Amino acid sequence: MYCHYINKLLNIPEIHVNDMTFDDREDVVYFQVEPVQFVQACPCCGSPYVKRNGTPYKRQVRHLPLMEWRTILLVPSINMTCMDCDAHFVWQYDFVKPKKQYTQAFQEKLIQQGLGTTIQAMASFQSVPYATAERYYKRGLAIQSNNKHTGNVYSGCYGA
Repeated sequence: MYCHYINKLLNIPEIHVNDMTFDDREDVVYFQVEPVQFVQACPCCGSPYVKRNGTPYKRQVRHLPLMEWRTILLVPSINMTCMDCDAHFVWQYDFVKPKKQYTQAFQEKLIQQGLGTTIQAMASFQSVPYATAERYYKRGLAIQSNNKHTGNVYSGCYGA
């Protein structure tokens, strides 16, 4: 399988694709991904001496669509323990915040689509719940209003 090219299409440098499956009925492609690095430094003390304690489950994270396919990343939730300070933590990814179901790139795309369209149209176009589309629509309006008052040009999603 040509996972190298798929990694380029996803454009998330901290992970690489292991496998993918298609769901033709739902028009969804699932990518099983792994972090590029084997361990992550401790967020408490910064020590690189950590031990992986396994992966109890994989998070389903929505990413930007590829062609007409909705893209779901199956991201491992890797438990780790610091050998220096004995802190227990879960792998933290830069492209998705903890306990979120959408990548930051997908959130920014929703905010950009919300400018000049209705919430219902945005929700149906991206196949997201109405409440999610409404939240990002309001966030986009707040960013646009803030930038209008400060004189900045819209440059993306802050604090999504």
